[in-house]
Amino acid sequence: IYSYTTAFADTGLFSIYASMNPSQAEAVYKGIAAEIAAVRKEGISEKILNVTKEQMISNFIIGSESTLNRMTAAGSAMLLRGKVQEMEEVIEKIEAVTQKDLAEVAELIFATPKMSYSAVGNLKGVDFANTVEKLFS
Repeated sequence: IYSYTTAFADTGLFSIYASMNPSQAEAVYKGIAAEIAAVRKEGISEKILNVTKEQMISNFIIGSESTLNRMTAAGSAMLLRGKVQEMEEVIEKIEAVTQKDLAEVAELIFATPKMSYSAVGNLKGVDFANTVEKLFS
């Protein structure tokens, strides 16, 4: 199980991916729903926020050592924002993120009326649609 984001100029996507046996589906869905509910209710701890910022900044700095990474990042920045930001500006923006900012974003991305889902594979015996609707409504 993991999550990832995909960004575009005018929209984006937050995805949660899980692979399991059909017999595990309901337990996995319950776990995902519980994590989403906890993030919406309790937010992200200051400790996790700080560790995440440190990791993002470190990865950003290390990634900028590669010419290919710099070119890819510059191209993405031009397409998404219309300008390339200086390294210091990016770091300042990461450092400026607050728990309140994360809570606001969590409410936007976990707004269940906007949520969609899909399942691929052996779904025999799994009432996928009903389970997901029940847990995420």
